[in-house]
Amino acid sequence: MEDITERKRLAAEIQDAREYAENIVETVSEPLVVLNSALKILTANHSFYDTFKVTPEETVGNFIYDLGNRQWDIPKLRVLFEEILPHDSVLNGYEVEHNFPEIGRKIMLLNARQISREDIGSHIILLAMEDITERRRIENALADQKREVEEINKSLEIRVAKAVDELRQKDNMMLLQYRQALMGGMISNIAHQWRQPLNSLGLVVQQFPLFYKFGELNEDFLRENTAKAMDLIKFMSQTIDDFRNFFKTDKKPVTFMVNEVIARTLSLFEESLKDMKIGVVFNPEDEPVANGYPHEYAQVLMNILVNAQDALVQNKVEDAQIAIHTFSEAGRSVVTITDNAGGVPNEIINKVFDPYFTTKGPDKGTGVGLYMAKTIIEGNMVGRLNVRNIGSGAEFRIEV
Repeated sequence: MEDITERKRLAAEIQDAREYAENIVETVSEPLVVLNSALKILTANHSFYDTFKVTPEETVGNFIYDLGNRQWDIPKLRVLFEEILPHDSVLNGYEVEHNFPEIGRKIMLLNARQISREDIGSHIILLAMEDITERRRIENALADQKREVEEINKSLEIRVAKAVDELRQKDNMMLLQYRQALMGGMISNIAHQWRQPLNSLGLVVQQFPLFYKFGELNEDFLRENTAKAMDLIKFMSQTIDDFRNFFKTDKKPVTFMVNEVIARTLSLFEESLKDMKIGVVFNPEDEPVANGYPHEYAQVLMNILVNAQDALVQNKVEDAQIAIHTFSEAGRSVVTITDNAGGVPNEIINKVFDPYFTTKGPDKGTGVGLYMAKTIIEGNMVGRLNVRNIGSGAEFRIEV
């Protein structure tokens, strides 16, 4: 006699597990095989049999490693089946990729999941398979495209940086030319500003030997003429300071009174205009306020005034005049500068703000003044600078 109770219990357990597994596997379209805890195949679905070209008879009951001598016992599968799953939690899932060249499948994704059967005191392993050859091909193609795009972007960044650097160098060169042109005009204005005080200072100095010769060189004469000489020297020194401040670079935008900037700019320019018999009418309608860079704003004013002066002199205008009008409009400051030099020819009026465009000839103009003026007003101060013909001359309008 032999007690076969345990044997029957185990047989019933296996049958129960097989039936449970068969119900699961047939609901899955991808290849799926069910293993017991000893890694023997309990069952598989039809997709598995079709994929591996095997029958249920030669599959069920075999170790997964022995299936058709397909070398399943690679290290990563041993780690998966023998080290991870048996010691992990009740419900888990792990994926590994495996090649099956024998069945024409380059890459298969193996998804192993362990499910405990508490009612029978055991567990099974579901091994689902998915052919990801096409997915990997697409992913690799996308990765290649991404690398190509990154290379293109990198190359583009280099080209853009180079182009920006070239533009910056060009802008710096134009700014240098612009400042040099302004400096030339300023030197001329300094000469005009100093001519009268230098003449007066010369007369004061010449009086000393003359009064000494006739014995009239006394303390009162010395005190009076010394004071006159010092006033003239202070005026000339202040002129130098005014011109030096004119070329200062503003580091940050500030709120400034437009009329004050115009008045300071005209003070540097008035003697030159007087010598050329050009009248200036300054008509401030109110006290407009602007936000930006007052020194750069003054340079724009000076540039427009110089252009008006040159046009008046070149056209030999009698009763030459420049009119400046200031007012506020829609929360912005507006300045108009008008001359009576005949206006800008219609065929070039749209080009006057283009870089290096000039009608003065290469020996008298660089063509960067009005371009830089527009850049300062519209680029640096978010304003507008336009020109139009009006009446007997041209009108420049500055809005900030």
